[in-house]
Amino acid sequence: MRIFAFILVFLFCAVGSRAQYAWTGTATATATIDSMYVITASSPSTVTFGSVSDLASGKTITSFSTITVKCNYNWQLAVKASTTNFSATGGGASTNMPASVLKLKKSTSGSYLTISTSNQTIASGTRGSTSTSGNTFTIDALVEPGFVYNGGTYSIVLTYTLTKQ
Repeated sequence: MRIFAFILVFLFCAVGSRAQYAWTGTATATATIDSMYVITASSPSTVTFGSVSDLASGKTITSFSTITVKCNYNWQLAVKASTTNFSATGGGASTNMPASVLKLKKSTSGSYLTISTSNQTIASGTRGSTSTSGNTFTIDALVEPGFVYNGGTYSIVLTYTLTKQ
């Protein structure tokens, strides 16, 4: 019986001693988030010059293209032409129509940028999705070839570059 009483006392001491201690520790949770963005540009509208007055005064196209930006940093958007001249096809089109006949602006902006092969800032915004104010917008175009270039079809590739602001 003595051995049994000793074991019982030992068990009570062991249970009692566990209840008196507490453990405190720390753990560090780490998350790595890369800088990310998604930008889309709708295909620009086709510009048709069908009259002498179109050539004389140029043609303004509102909502030429729509841009959307999803980004986790404040951003700046630049635009440039991929080549100094439009490519020409059909109808004896001139091969020397410069990119500068195309001018672009953010629809809410007051002045047009003359397109060249150098990046020019066309818009800026804040981090967020396409529903964030300023992250979805339209681009207006002004095309002014004048009477200098032959009839035909002209095209040029526009490159948009998104950078951290």
